[in-house]
Amino acid sequence: LEKRAPFPEEPCALLLGSSPEARAALRRALGAEPVEAAWEDEASACGLRADVLEGGAVLIDVPDVLIGPAEVTELATFLRGLRDAHGVLIACTEAGPPRSEQGPPRSGVPDEPPLDALPLLAEFYGGAGELPVLLAVPGNEARARVAGEAHQQAVLRRLRGSAPEAFCMDSEGSQILERLRRARPLACEPLRCSSAVVSQYRQIRQQLGARRPSSPSPHRSYASSSPPPRTHQSPAPLAG
Repeated sequence: LEKRAPFPEEPCALLLGSSPEARAALRRALGAEPVEAAWEDEASACGLRADVLEGGAVLIDVPDVLIGPAEVTELATFLRGLRDAHGVLIACTEAGPPRSEQGPPRSGVPDEPPLDALPLLAEFYGGAGELPVLLAVPGNEARARVAGEAHQQAVLRRLRGSAPEAFCMDSEGSQILERLRRARPLACEPLRCSSAVVSQYRQIRQQLGARRPSSPSPHRSYASSSPPPRTHQSPAPLAG
């Protein structure tokens, strides 16, 4: 379940954003069309998707809202397999943040309260302030600056800490990637999260740990564990 993804050593950002149009616009701003086919799990309940963009940057689409422990477990398992991330990148709208962070209801999901993904991601990667949060706002620089301030306040209501950095999506795409390159890659460990929503994931990890065979004793001799490998020896020369 937790295989390391074969992604290049380039910035890896967790992409959030309540608007699919804003997410698509940000992908284009950062690298036009993906140079490799996007990876998308059709069986994924929460729509996990990865894009490798021109130059090697990786964008992992993460839903803004998670429904129930099953989706939290799916996301936690995937991100831990990915291992490292350089930051959260939020694709914003020029109109400002939505009134509600809960997002539209999704069909086919149980009647569970929606969970904001941003605080969960922060805990997965070490707590608020550890994982950089960047905002990408469309429009000209003046409009992006005004909308960016509103989006910054919306993020601060969701996640305590310092205000996230805001960038103009249309003119500062390269600066976004440079900022991510300077960030320290952080390993994902969902067990850092103290919320009850990770109880299912925690239980799975405990079960997998219990099934894992114990490692052999370091004092056990090589001869007792397996026969020595055969070596090819040249025949001795005949006596003259």
